[in-house]
Amino acid sequence: MYTAVLLVAAAAVLVAASAWALFAWVGLLFTLVAKASLEERWLSQVHAGYGALQARTWRFVPWLY
Repeated sequence: MYTAVLLVAAAAVLVAASAWALFAWVGLLFTLVAKASLEERWLSQVHAGYGALQARTWRFVPWLY
């Protein structure tokens, strides 16, 4: 879901062709990375097997990040 949001926002940055739009996209990226990290920490605390899932999957983009 976060990857889709980032891709749509990246398309909007390309359409806008603005430094402010790029700045907003970078802010969105940092926000979503922080939010995902927090959610993963919570999930690890609540679900014992979540750490194993994290070890074998990627966060946003398969084989990249």
